[in-house]
Amino acid sequence: MNKHIKPDSLTPEEIEMAHRAKAALYSQRGTQQSTKCTCIDAVEEIIFLRADDFVIQVEMADPRDRWRHTGELPPAVVPESSPKKEYRTPQATIDAFFGWVVRQDQTYQARWLAEHPRDEAYLRKLWEDKCKPQSK
Repeated sequence: MNKHIKPDSLTPEEIEMAHRAKAALYSQRGTQQSTKCTCIDAVEEIIFLRADDFVIQVEMADPRDRWRHTGELPPAVVPESSPKKEYRTPQATIDAFFGWVVRQDQTYQARWLAEHPRDEAYLRKLWEDKCKPQSK
């Protein structure tokens, strides 16, 4: 028996197949080729039957898959969130404001700022800072 498989963990069918494989391997009847084929077929059948146990063993070891066998709720999936970039007024908008808009009348300035609501507070702050008297 394989030292990694506990004999008490095998089903009666698996034990029977193991005995058939062992008997086929040591059998003097038939050709060497047929003995190998019979043995290989029996071993492949055991491997096929043990594959489910192996999958369960692997899934039980992984907390992300354990819930499939324990009846627990699946773990919450936490989406990877990228940090939100803070909005910055584009330099072209600042240049347009100071290059053209401030030279227009109040109505035009108000309309232009209304069309740029995300930039309005920042542009007004820049304008106020620019218009403050310089202290020496």
